[in-house]
Amino acid sequence: MPNHRVLFSIAALLGPLAVAAQAAAAQPASAGPPAAAPRSPGSPTPQLIETPGERADELYLKAKPLFDTQRWTEALPLLEEAYRLKPSYDIATSYGAVLLALGRPREAAEALSVARAIAPSDLDGASRARLTSYETRARAQIAVVRVQVGERGATVLVDGKAVGTSPTGGELFLDAGEHRFEADKDGARSAPVVRVLGKGSIDVVVLGALGEGGGSGSGRGGGAEPWVLAVGYGGAAAAVVGAVVFTALANARASDAEAELAALQSSPSAPCCDELRDLRQEQQIFANAALWSFVGSGALAAGTTVYVLVAGAGGSRGASLGPRWWVGGHGAGLGLNGRW
Repeated sequence: MPNHRVLFSIAALLGPLAVAAQAAAAQPASAGPPAAAPRSPGSPTPQLIETPGERADELYLKAKPLFDTQRWTEALPLLEEAYRLKPSYDIATSYGAVLLALGRPREAAEALSVARAIAPSDLDGASRARLTSYETRARAQIAVVRVQVGERGATVLVDGKAVGTSPTGGELFLDAGEHRFEADKDGARSAPVVRVLGKGSIDVVVLGALGEGGGSGSGRGGGAEPWVLAVGYGGAAAAVVGAVVFTALANARASDAEAELAALQSSPSAPCCDELRDLRQEQQIFANAALWSFVGSGALAAGTTVYVLVAGAGGSRGASLGPRWWVGGHGAGLGLNGRW
């Protein structure tokens, strides 16, 4: 009897295990994780996300054969976008070279300046010489300026547009011509400095203390008035024209007097008349008028110039005239700047 109880207990324990084994055997074997659901024929293929740097490299590789064959117009948009995404040395150099070839030297100088700043230290001599050649050609067609402001954190303005914050440190590349430089901070503005820049010139513009030029919304302030310049220099020019006319009239009267005198000398019996005397008097009158017109013209021009120099010494927003040193690729000199 005890043996029957033991066998019954063992069968009771093994029964559930056998049932579980049969259930597992009934299921098909799995070779791995469940398969993904099938993709419908019209769904797009998943794409890897491209980084800006990878996109820039791709654009550069597309532009390279265009660059090598001097197809500048086609290469420009590719390099422009690549430069915006990643201004590396190779991209910046190629972009600057294309801009230079297309007649945009100011933008070319900016890109080439970036290339110079990030050029690798182990750059080979040929590449360095090529970059220098591009830079030299670009700078010869524009003006290079450094702006110095006494106060830090001021916005530097060129022709009314912000170009940086003091201390700027770097170079500004500008088209040749007249440009107006100012600095502004919290509404206090420096006195404007106007320079006429030539191609290939290198200038340093030093702006005065903030507040000398008034606020950004202030009026004209002191300085030479434009109407004074118009009256002074206009009067001087008119006096010169008058002097020329009076000189011509005096010469004409002199010729008439000489002819009259020759006629009298050829006929000794001819009576002396008042016509010769009148011609001589008119000649003298016109000659004096010409002389004083020249003197008056010079006095007006000199006086107006002195007025502008004195009135513009404070660096106001009015007209001004002053000296300027310039340094260019072919020499240096002293010029005279005027503004009204």
